[in-house]
Amino acid sequence: RSHDLFDPEIVIQIVDRQYHNYVREQYDGNEPEEMTGDEWIIEHYFWGSNCVRSEHEANQVEAIIPGYGMLANMHPGLVNIDIFGGDYFDSAGLHRGSDPGAGAFSTLYGMKWRSLSHIPAGMELFANYGDGYFDRDDLSFVPISTDYEEADTVLNKYWELVKGNIHTSYAQDLWNLTYSSIQSERIRNAIPENIEDAMQARDYGTAMHSVPNVIRSKEWLEENGQCLDNIRPGSSTIKQAGRGAFATRTLKQGAVISPAPLLHIHRDSLVMCGSQTKQYVQCESEQLFLNYCFGHRDSSLLLYPYAPAVNFINHKSESPNAYIRWSDRSHHHADWENRTVEDILSEPYAGLALEFVALRDISGGEEVFIDYGRGWEEAWNGHVEEWEAGPYDANYVPPSEFYKDLVVHTAVEQKSSPYPWNIMTTCFVAEYGDEYTGPYGRQHRWVQTPSLFVYSYDEHECKVLLRERLDEYRSSSIRPLQNDLYTAQVMMHGKRLIISHIPRQAIGFVDRRYHSDQFITNAFRHEIDIPDDIFPTAWKDQEE
Repeated sequence: RSHDLFDPEIVIQIVDRQYHNYVREQYDGNEPEEMTGDEWIIEHYFWGSNCVRSEHEANQVEAIIPGYGMLANMHPGLVNIDIFGGDYFDSAGLHRGSDPGAGAFSTLYGMKWRSLSHIPAGMELFANYGDGYFDRDDLSFVPISTDYEEADTVLNKYWELVKGNIHTSYAQDLWNLTYSSIQSERIRNAIPENIEDAMQARDYGTAMHSVPNVIRSKEWLEENGQCLDNIRPGSSTIKQAGRGAFATRTLKQGAVISPAPLLHIHRDSLVMCGSQTKQYVQCESEQLFLNYCFGHRDSSLLLYPYAPAVNFINHKSESPNAYIRWSDRSHHHADWENRTVEDILSEPYAGLALEFVALRDISGGEEVFIDYGRGWEEAWNGHVEEWEAGPYDANYVPPSEFYKDLVVHTAVEQKSSPYPWNIMTTCFVAEYGDEYTGPYGRQHRWVQTPSLFVYSYDEHECKVLLRERLDEYRSSSIRPLQNDLYTAQVMMHGKRLIISHIPRQAIGFVDRRYHSDQFITNAFRHEIDIPDDIFPTAWKDQEE
């Protein structure tokens, strides 16, 4: 319980998708009826922006966690891992004022997972999507966490009434009456109808009983599983790449470095459009997400790979040590290679998969590279040649520079010593005490709550008004700055509140909306090329 799991992950954001789809319809000459997001497969993999500290990036943020955040399913009664919060902003040493690679990869890095309970060897990992994930008509029958708890209570009460003997007519009649009287479909679906099965569920718990193969043997895993820890992230040996993927052990030539299931999307879904007037629409940029996709110059189909650390594998055209191929495993439907792009995009589930394979022996600790293709390399070289920093880029300061500051400047202090133009202060506030009258009128006292710093549900824009010492330190000659308390004006759910007694650790720094690296206007954008010799002819719907 409470063990850190896996290597840190990145978070890749898709911003303002509904708005861009709406404007793109205008660009294409259509008259959109309302601003809604079209249905696409990635929607089922999105994490809420407030789970991954992305609330303040844009007006609408949908987040992808490409490793375990996409591989892990959810079982409401068996959740055993969850996101563990941290400081995610990491530009990998690149600065937009001097590096053409800035803005070409996600700076949200460092998201961690933590075990919530003892996890037996071989047990499937279940992430916490939240019970709200099942508040949909097509999932209304699925038991949620409280249903399994109630189901366990029903079985235990029944067991007490029959005193452990289910082989009597009384016990059978009582069971029939008990089961038929359960009104909730979800609770009823958590309990086996057969009395013997129900008592077995009581022994293991209804949640565990609902997934008979939730714990797999070592032999089964060796035969059916694939290794996901052959690579891990680190600082790339290519500076402008930011981070890279490094072998955790010696990998022999021909070994599968990592599988990579693929999500299929249309490349138009990643086009970003701006509109000053109804008659003047520009669609000249793409989402950062594009840089992590595979594609082909003659196709509208993009394929997004997800597995731990595969999104860190960088490009090297000369002497790469790895390559991609189509998987021969059951989760790759080879028949899709003969289907049209339109057919594939209509599928509601992932059915394609690549594998990263060692081209030669790779030593432990060596960075893994594939060839992104000539189209990608030409686009990158052209970007570097033409790149110029923006007029304000040299003065940009990433939020991470302020994480360790012991003192947060008040609004008055910022008049003479302001924070950089891109920086916004935030306050973590979930609950607050009763209203009282203070120096700033009606105020509330800050209250510590469980899991306050894990998610960013409760991270709000704030303006620091006052900094003061704790009473027990007022006469001390040593100023314990980290123990100072703050009073701030906090924007919470559309209201401005004055919150006092905020500790330093509850104050953070983020980029203001639309000011992080992914919004650099001339940031590099290009998909990774799938080689011609393995790209299906049936998918070439944009051949010149």
